[in-house]
Amino acid sequence: MMDWRFQAAAALAIGDDAVKHLMHYNLNSGRPYNIDLVGMINEVPSAKRLYTTLALLIIAYIEKFPAGTWDITSKRTWGGYNLKSENKNWFFAVGGYSGWIKGRVTIAGSGAGKTYDFDGQYKFYDRYNWDGGKSVTIAEITITDESMGEFHREGLSQEYDELGGCGVRFRWTHGSAPPPGQMDPVPSR
Repeated sequence: MMDWRFQAAAALAIGDDAVKHLMHYNLNSGRPYNIDLVGMINEVPSAKRLYTTLALLIIAYIEKFPAGTWDITSKRTWGGYNLKSENKNWFFAVGGYSGWIKGRVTIAGSGAGKTYDFDGQYKFYDRYNWDGGKSVTIAEITITDESMGEFHREGLSQEYDELGGCGVRFRWTHGSAPPPGQMDPVPSR
């Protein structure tokens, strides 16, 4: 178990989420870990852009449907990457990841008066692993994936799935975007 003083110093040096994710790895359980997805979206510009892009794509897709109630899921996952230059906390906590949107839409009316009510989730997946061939430098110390993966190979730490989800709720009229406040992710219900 990590000393609390080390945890506090590490959180200041690299970020609280990075430390939490590393601590989960060192718990050696292999259990999935739910990340603070809203925090990541709000703190990492490229994560916010990916979220917004997927929201606008699903809105455009939904506008092709006739009136009724439909369950919608992105056709594929989209890859994102938290750059160190954007936010070192999320770079060390996650790095690369996949995202997609799913939910239910109710469509009423027709033509220009058609209204849409989408209630869903933005979903996140990543595998917290040390897959080799990469390294990071923290406080002038280079840490390789091979050295971190050695903890797993020795049975001292366990790789795990990182999962996340946050609510999305959009209401709009055909041909007009949802109001800006609706484009913000909300913690899962």
